[in-house]
Amino acid sequence: MRPLGMVSLAMLGLVFSGGCASVPTPPKPPVITIGQGSKVEPGDPGWAQFSDYLNQLAASIQQRWYRILEESHIVPVRGSQVVIRFKLNAGGDTEIVDVTDHGSGKLGVRAAIAALDGSGPHPTWTESMIATLGNEQTLTFSFAYQ
Repeated sequence: MRPLGMVSLAMLGLVFSGGCASVPTPPKPPVITIGQGSKVEPGDPGWAQFSDYLNQLAASIQQRWYRILEESHIVPVRGSQVVIRFKLNAGGDTEIVDVTDHGSGKLGVRAAIAALDGSGPHPTWTESMIATLGNEQTLTFSFAYQ
């Protein structure tokens, strides 16, 4: 099985959600699905205004993931996925918080982790991003093997 084929940035699923501004609950972080048939659904205004940054981040990680799958000939189970929750700081550095395997096996997990770890460092945040998002955010990426 080949990795998903080339997926345009418009097909990456960026899902934002959060509470309304008057409620003091923290907004949920974006969930970015790298896979075929995904779509962009803006939501949380904090992240929505920085969608260009998220698209660039997702594209960098996706390109690295495809390269890893192609060069290593890894073929995870069709329909499986790896979900990685990680911290992204204002300096563009990432730190993995947890990894959940949904049937892809050790090699599928390793490919997803390597894609995240090997795609940085990412661009530093602007003053506006820091003012809106703080110095660190937790994001979730799902790597869908289809």
